[in-house]
Amino acid sequence: LSYYNEYKSYLRMVDKNRPRSKADRRSPSKSSLDKPRSSSKTEQPVVEEKVIVENTIQWNILSQEKIRELLSLEPRDILEKLCQIFDLTETHINLRNSIRGDIYLLLIYFCKESNFSDVQTGGLVTLYIHLLKLLLEDKSLTDIVNEASQLLSQKKEFEPDKKFDFFDKKQVVSINKYLEETIFHHYQMYRFCLLSEQDGTIISEDKTISLCPPIGTFNPPLLVEAISDHDVDIYFTNPPVEYLITADEEADEDGEGDDGAKEEEKKIPMVTLSDVQNVLDSVGTQMIDKLEKDIENKCHDKEQQYVNRINKVKKAMH
Repeated sequence: LSYYNEYKSYLRMVDKNRPRSKADRRSPSKSSLDKPRSSSKTEQPVVEEKVIVENTIQWNILSQEKIRELLSLEPRDILEKLCQIFDLTETHINLRNSIRGDIYLLLIYFCKESNFSDVQTGGLVTLYIHLLKLLLEDKSLTDIVNEASQLLSQKKEFEPDKKFDFFDKKQVVSINKYLEETIFHHYQMYRFCLLSEQDGTIISEDKTISLCPPIGTFNPPLLVEAISDHDVDIYFTNPPVEYLITADEEADEDGEGDDGAKEEEKKIPMVTLSDVQNVLDSVGTQMIDKLEKDIENKCHDKEQQYVNRINKVKKAMH
């Protein structure tokens, strides 16, 4: 039995070493064909090249040319230029446009005092107006503060692949201080000024006050067709103190002339300059008193309106 086993193992060894014919070779199975062939070389993953997007958020509101022009102007000229850029018309009677112009003026002046470049100034203008839009959308103060902190710390993208990455640490600190002193500290006042409707009582700056003419003049002027210059010179400009008219009545034909009496001279006083002056003074006094009362009542009403507005602002701030 041991010999038999040795012989069997020997045949197996010979059979393994013997070359096989083509007929004996096994054809690959279908399952083996379906399996992907493992390549000797490991396939490397394809890395897509990232397209670098140019950061242009600093020019979203104002172009570089306008920023440079604003930084080169004096504060008096900056306000006029800002009103032209942002279409702030009638700032002398439109309170909202006047306030917006002052807000933008302070922002540009802060950038100019901080020696910001045109890129940094444009970025701050974009950020500031973005925060004002959130305020106009009735966002809470907490939301606006969080938005500003995340954008300045570059934890949040303002636009896809675009951040406020052109400020250093010192500039970020100064910007935070400026925002704290303006929007954050006066949040309620900004909302009141930019969201409240303006009262339409202010219609013009022109004020016309009718006054009495000076003494010695005629108002309305005399009509040339009615009174001649000669009569004006005699009776109005330099009137006589008194004008006497004497009338001698003739005796009646029925015998009344026997008395031969003459009536006394009758004195008929004319209108003197003092009489005209007294009349004009009395009329002028009445007109001025009425005008003073009207102006006083209007000033009192206007003062009461402003006091009510100030009280509302104080209540809103507290």
